[in-house]
Amino acid sequence: RTLGRATMPAEALQVALSLNPDAVFLLSDGELQDESLLMLRMINAPNSTTRQIPIHTISLFSGEGWWTLQQIAADSGGSFTPVAGN
Repeated sequence: RTLGRATMPAEALQVALSLNPDAVFLLSDGELQDESLLMLRMINAPNSTTRQIPIHTISLFSGEGWWTLQQIAADSGGSFTPVAGN
């Protein structure tokens, strides 16, 4: 894999959640190029057998992607922190 402009954290988030952590931290510009938000709503929803894992999001240098990160945090009971660029 190489670094590039596309932000596709779905696979990494699935792995992180499978470890059943107390929380997950996601640092991103929020301009996601995959179905991360929809996937998280499906696999990280609380139910009778699993607890919801809070995802704390940190928005880096983004003009438009902050909304997605804010939604991920709100949906999971996490916090959203914007970090301004230079």
